Amino acid sequence: MMRRCLGPQAFSLTYCKLVTDQLSSKGPRSISIVILPLKDIGTILRGFLGEIIEQQKVPISKDIKLPELTEQLSDLGAKMLVKCIKTLPNSLTHASPQPSEGVTYARKISKDINEVRWSEMTAQEVYNLYRAVYGLYQLVTNYNEKRVKLFDAFLCNENQTSECTLKEIDHFVY
Repeated sequence: MMRRCLGPQAFSLTYCKLVTDQLSSKGPRSISIVILPLKDIGTILRGFLGEIIEQQKVPISKDIKLPELTEQLSDLGAKMLVKCIKTLPNSLTHASPQPSEGVTYARKISKDINEVRWSEMTAQEVYNLYRAVYGLYQLVTNYNEKRVKLFDAFLCNENQTSECTLKEIDHFVY
């Protein structure tokens, strides 16, 4: 999966992409350092892909939450950038165009992204939503016509049902 990042907008676009990837449970598969020609900023804003000067595949844990994922990818991206700078002439010489296939776009994140809709979502989708917005938004839902905040989410395997029963109800706030 390729990333399209635009200069000063790179952070917000990448963050949207991380949330989108967490929601789909696919997770990023690679980090790319890309050349973005400043003279063609209009072309970039319309979807120019740039050339890849460094790319690395990244295994992503199925239970990782957004803050840990951000830290993991930031550390790796920083190391890759230092490597590119140290070998800049060589990196630029060996830059290759991004393929147009396999590119995905991040959808815009709206504030209502954190709402759990039980009748429309599977347990896996609720868990992915929790991981995707953790540290960014609090999950919310409606219960008995009241707005309720959800503080944690986890999945149980069919053979773990005894471990997944609620043992302490004191943690719930009504």
